[in-house]
Parts: sequence; structure tokens; C-alpha cells
Amino acid sequence: MITLAELKTYLKIDDITQDDQLNLAIQNATGFLTAYLWYSLELDAAKIALFYGYDTQFDLKFAHINSVSTIKYATDEFDPSWTTYSDTATDFKVFLERWLVKTRDSIWPHVEITYSFWYDDATCPDDLKAILFDVAAMNFKSMWEVSMWDLKSETVDGDSITFKDITWSLSTNALLLLDKYKLYEFSA
Repeated sequence: MITLAELKTYLKIDDITQDDQLNLAIQNATGFLTAYLWYSLELDAAKIALFYGYDTQFDLKFAHINSVSTIKYATDEFDPSWTTYSDTATDFKVFLERWLVKTRDSIWPHVEITYSFWYDDATCPDDLKAILFDVAAMNFKSMWEVSMWDLKSETVDGDSITFKDITWSLSTNALLLLDKYKLYEFSA
């Protein structure tokens, strides 16, 4: 949902020597997001929804539907010969804001809709992107601090300095923003 180039711009890094660590920081930020929400917000282009019954309206269960790639139907769900519903855009309409697919004709009895949902680097909302930048930056910076964890104090000519452990944490506002992406049927 964020790219290496975007993170490098955010951190003001110009060289390529740290790209491996930055990519790892992006993966860790995405992993944190998945662990916090209990599901992934990364783009899935092959989500399949199954419906049973005679209908013209089909509610897709995940938010932020990007597109519908195919609508198929069959008279027997165990028969592998599914029929593709019309390929023309005039025979079905996708209401992305309401996560609804409406067809011109009733389709039955077994309907399979393949759709794309969630975010990639082009569709990720700004607030979510900002949180991912913060988490990735914290993770990247903590990679360099690991080597300093052994150094707790230093004494030179009788003068002593003690280093404080640095703790990175997300702000309460960032966590509140993340909460709006929770689906409470999946998240706790």
C-alpha cells in the first residue's frame, strides 16, 4: 500500500544501500496493520462471493470494492460448467460506494461473483498511508538502534553519561484512525 520510493521520500533517503531494510520495514508495517485489524487491507483481485437464490441484487461483504471481473451462474453448484453472465457493462451495474452489484436480469440459483477489493499504492487513503509511513519509519529506525542497545552508559575522564532506551509507539490519534478500518465481525 506504500512503495519503496514513497518511503524513501518520506524518510529523505536518496541512496539504494538501505533498500533491503526499507523493504523489510514496509513488510513489517503491513504486518502490524494486519495484526492490529485481524485481516489484510492489501489488494485482493480474486475475491469470490457465492450467492444462492433467485435475485438481481448481490451485496459484497468487504468494503472498498474496486471492480467486478466476472459474474457466473450455474444450475448445479457442483457442476463445473458455469455460465458467464453478460460481458457488457449495460447488463450489470456495480455500486462501489454501497458494495452492491445489480444485474438487469434475475440470475439463479447459484451465482459466483469475482471482484477486487481493498487497497494498493494508488488507492490507499491518505490517512492510512500516513500511518503506514509512521510504522515503517519506526521499524526502520529501530533496526539501527538494536546495535546501540548494548551501550547503556559511557564514562570518559570521570564524566559519565547514561543513555535512555528509546521506545517507539503510535499516537492515540493514529490508533483511532486505524480503528475506523476495523470490521468488527472479523476484528476484536
